[in-house]
Amino acid sequence: MLSIPYRLLAEQLVHVWMQEEDTFILHKHVKQSLHERTSYIALPVASYVRQGTQLIRRDDGETCRIQAGEIAIFRPGIYTVSDLLAEAGAFETILFFFPISLLKQLPALAKTKGPAQPYVERAFAQVKAHAALEYLGKSLEEQQARLSQLPQGLTPLKILEFLTLLLDADEAHSLARHLAGFQNPSSRNLRQLMEAHYDKPLTLADFASLSGRSLSSFKRDFERYFESTPRQWLIQRRMAKAQQLMQKDSMNVTQVAFEVGYENVSHFIKAFKKHYQVTPKQFIRQSQSA
Repeated sequence: MLSIPYRLLAEQLVHVWMQEEDTFILHKHVKQSLHERTSYIALPVASYVRQGTQLIRRDDGETCRIQAGEIAIFRPGIYTVSDLLAEAGAFETILFFFPISLLKQLPALAKTKGPAQPYVERAFAQVKAHAALEYLGKSLEEQQARLSQLPQGLTPLKILEFLTLLLDADEAHSLARHLAGFQNPSSRNLRQLMEAHYDKPLTLADFASLSGRSLSSFKRDFERYFESTPRQWLIQRRMAKAQQLMQKDSMNVTQVAFEVGYENVSHFIKAFKKHYQVTPKQFIRQSQSA
C-alpha cells in the first residue's frame, strides 16, 4: 500500500515542483490509466485535475469523481484511487499537500467553526477551478524549472495562496466549514477501524490519525476497548493471520509478511519467531509434514 505523499516522491510519473517539510506541490502526468491503487494519504490534500478524471473512494465507501477543471480537497485516510485518461489520451493533476497546522494561518477560517456534533464527517469537498486558480496552475507549470531553487519558506506560502483562492470559489462557505472540521476531526469507531486495517503497514501514529484522535488519546481509548495495548493487539492479530495464510495458502514468507502489514521481511520473521518460537519457514515445513 502506498503511503502518500512520501511514496510519490520516488515515482517517475510524479514531479516535485515544491517541497518543504510537510508541504508539497506535486505534478502527476500519465498516459496510461492507473486503476484502484490503495493508498494511505497521510496529509490533507487538494487534487486539481487538469486533464482526465480521478475517481477516489474512502475506506468507508464515500466516493468522489473529479473531472478536468475541478478541485477536491480531502482529509487524511485510506483511499482507493483511479487516474483515468482524457479523450486526448492523458491524465494530469496538481497535488497540494499540507499539514493541518497550516490552516491556522488562513484568515478566512479564523471565524469559521466546524459543524456541531453529532455530524457525519465527509471526506471530500469539491469546487470548480475559477480563473485565478487556473492562472495559479499555469504559473506553477511555467516556472517549474526554477521552483526547486526558490528560497526556503515559499512552499507553505504558495499553498496558503492556493487555499485562499479556493475560499474565493462559489462554494466557499461549505469549503470553509469542511476545512475547519480538519482541525477538530470526529472520532471514528476504533473496533471497526482496527478490524478493517490491522493488516496494513501503518504506524500507531497513523492509526491514531485515522481514528481522529491524538496518539495519547488513541492509546488510552484502545486499552479501554480492547483490554490490550495497540502494539500487543496488532502483533497478535497479524501473527494469527500469518499462521492462517501459511497453513492454507501457498504463499512464501515474503508474501505473507506483506499480507499482514510488514514491509520489512526480517522484522516479520523476528516477530513471528518471538510469538511462535519457530521461524516462518520452520512453521511452513511443520505444517506441510503434518
